[in-house]
Amino acid sequence: MTELGERLLARAEASFANKLKKDSKLRQLARKARKTTSYKVANEYSARAGELCSEALKETCGDMATMAQVAGEVLPPVLDADHKVVSEVSQQVLSNIIEENGLELPALPAELDLNRVSGLITVAQAPLPESWELFAERIINYSQAVADETLKKNAARDAGLGLEPVIVRETDAPSVTPGLKTVRSKKGKVYKYPYSKYAGYEKPCEWCKQLAGTYAYKDVSGSGNDVFRRHRGCRCTTEYRFNGMRQDVWSKTVWTDEDADKSKEKIAQTMKRRQQEQKAKEARMAKKRAAVDEIQKVLRYSPAGAGKFYNAYKDQIDKYGLDYVLELALQNRR
Repeated sequence: MTELGERLLARAEASFANKLKKDSKLRQLARKARKTTSYKVANEYSARAGELCSEALKETCGDMATMAQVAGEVLPPVLDADHKVVSEVSQQVLSNIIEENGLELPALPAELDLNRVSGLITVAQAPLPESWELFAERIINYSQAVADETLKKNAARDAGLGLEPVIVRETDAPSVTPGLKTVRSKKGKVYKYPYSKYAGYEKPCEWCKQLAGTYAYKDVSGSGNDVFRRHRGCRCTTEYRFNGMRQDVWSKTVWTDEDADKSKEKIAQTMKRRQQEQKAKEARMAKKRAAVDEIQKVLRYSPAGAGKFYNAYKDQIDKYGLDYVLELALQNRR
């Protein structure tokens, strides 16, 4: 790491950590996340964390020319820090949703998207760098993607358990509240006009309005589906529902208590089957370890050699027993 990169990285990490700690909006969203079952909170948290991350980087590097010099050194650790806080809040909200539905499942974290990180580094180092405002929106979009990927990963797991996950995409009001900029003319007259802090921010566009709706996860789980896509400045939110939802998104008919009970029973059966499969797997592994230890002892093989012997004669061991197979092996040595 270069001396410049090391110095700017330390400043960026400290600035971002300080902003996370002191930002009132972020603290409020973090408090909501402990109790809410609305994934909108995770969406809003991810956007705000991305804003603070971009601000910390701008304060540290100052301009895109400096960022281009240190992007490979500064961006990965800072983006990883953003990933961790957004993933933590997203998991918390999903845990609340799971608990509300009476299930005992862990909320899975999203993996760090190294391709996105590499893409941001490439953009920062481009021969013709874009403006800082546009680059800031890319950072925010990256942060939002952490919440989106956390949702997708858990939805995929829940679908595999026999649940019927539902994704609700909604257009939302501006996440960044426009302010009033004050300008004083040469004659001393004061003018005020509205502005948006991030140049790429827009109210919901027609594309986003068309995507708004309720979707069965199985219908939008394919990679690259538009429901999980965001353009620059997008602040659309997603909601996550399963099991306890009261409406069937295909027929639009209201679920009955009997439907909910059947769904819960299906989940319980799936979980029981998986637990049985796991216990059977552990029993097979324990049996193999014991057999390999015995092979080492009797035939004086190395651990690797004993493992190969077991794999080669597994069918005979299962059919005739380990003692019989070992006796034959000893006789062939004589």
